[in-house]
Amino acid sequence: DLDELKQLIDDRYAYAELRGVKYAEAIAVLKEKLPDAIAVPALALEIDKILVSFKDGHSGVEAAERPKGYLPFLVAETAEGVIAYVPGRGYFRKEHPFIRSIDGVEISKWLEAAGRISPVETRRHRTMSHARSVRKELGLPEEAPLKVVLGSAAGSTETVEGPLSLLRIPHEDPRLGKTRILDGNVGYLGLAEMTDVTVDDIR
Repeated sequence: DLDELKQLIDDRYAYAELRGVKYAEAIAVLKEKLPDAIAVPALALEIDKILVSFKDGHSGVEAAERPKGYLPFLVAETAEGVIAYVPGRGYFRKEHPFIRSIDGVEISKWLEAAGRISPVETRRHRTMSHARSVRKELGLPEEAPLKVVLGSAAGSTETVEGPLSLLRIPHEDPRLGKTRILDGNVGYLGLAEMTDVTVDDIR
C-alpha cells in the first residue's frame, strides 16, 4: 500500500515537488514504524498525516476516520483571542468567552497541534473539535475527562470540566449568510461549499 502511495504521488500528484515535501522519506519512516498488521482506518490516518504536510485542502484519505470524542463547543480565532462558541447560542460561557487552556495545555499549543493534523492551517480551528485526535498529537491521554479554562478580557477565569462529547457540533462559518436579496436589489449567494446547485435551483 505504501509503495503504491509513493507511486501515485510520484506520477499523478501536482503538488509532489511544489512545496519541497520529503514524502519519500516520510513513507520510508512509516514503513519502519508500522506493525506487521494494522487496521485500515489506522493506516489511513497515518497516510493522511503525510498528505497533510503538502498543505493541500483538496487531498486526503476517505477511510481516515478520526476517533469519536469531541469538544462541547466550536473554536474560532479572533483578533482578541481564541473563543469557544455554540452555533445559534453564542459564546459557550458568556462571561468568559476566551479559551486559555485545555487539559492544562495552553490554547496556542492546541492550535499548533491541530495545524499539524489539518491540511490547511487556516482551518485548524475546525480540527480542534476532534479533541481525541489533538490530544494524541500532544501526547495527552485520549479518553480523560475534559478540563477547559476560560477567561474574560478583564482577566477573570472559569474552569469547566466534564466528559468529551460523543457528538460533534457541525461547523458553521459565521461569516456566511443565507442566500437572500439585499438592499438595492442585490442578490447574495451564500456558497459554503462546492455543489452542483444551479442558479435556477436557488430561485
